[in-house]
Amino acid sequence: MERTANIDLTAWRSTPAALAASRHLGPQAFMGVLIACAGLSALLASWLPLQVSIVTVFLFRRSA
Repeated sequence: MERTANIDLTAWRSTPAALAASRHLGPQAFMGVLIACAGLSALLASWLPLQVSIVTVFLFRRSA
């Protein structure tokens, strides 16, 4: 297959060390993201049932 343009086929970062260094965040960053995601999911999981329960109080209340 023939190339349509004469473009050099080189990587953006030519050294493997630069590629490895750009992808490594560290265990502290991973744990921080993990804790933030767990906290956000717990917050959203507790918020939605509260909204649904408030709506059902008004929908299904009995008239005395």
